[in-house]
Amino acid sequence: MCRRTGSTSYCCRAFSTSAIRSRWSRSACGAVWRGRCWTARRACAEVYGRTFHKLLLNLRALHPSIEPLVVVDAYGKILGRPGLDSKRRELCTLAAIAMQNAPRQLHAHLRGALNTGSSRDEVDEVIAIVETDLTKERALKLWEMWADVRERALDGK
Repeated sequence: MCRRTGSTSYCCRAFSTSAIRSRWSRSACGAVWRGRCWTARRACAEVYGRTFHKLLLNLRALHPSIEPLVVVDAYGKILGRPGLDSKRRELCTLAAIAMQNAPRQLHAHLRGALNTGSSRDEVDEVIAIVETDLTKERALKLWEMWADVRERALDGK
């Protein structure tokens, strides 16, 4: 329970460590902050779909402070902000991650593109665009991973 607001919301509990409290001002548990936390959770849950809770457990296992930082900073401040809809923002994220050597994140965001409403053809187009800047080996791995995600999505797994 938050000592300042009396709230028992997820955000106040998640941000209860001293490292997090020192990072934010005394008003961190205010209505604006809680709104950002819920926006972040919604954006993250939309991308991860049914694996959202598994992501949270994995982040907590790394360190209790990691979960709120990843969820609020990456999903709340970047993916959850106004402007582009979640589908377009996720396609942009997919393109950026495809350029990096981050297979776990790439797999998650390939699924995330489907979870946020992208068609398989739209993901194909993004991959076709970025593959020209990848080595042949990385492009092949990208297409293989996408084929696996596509197949699982069709099977409903």
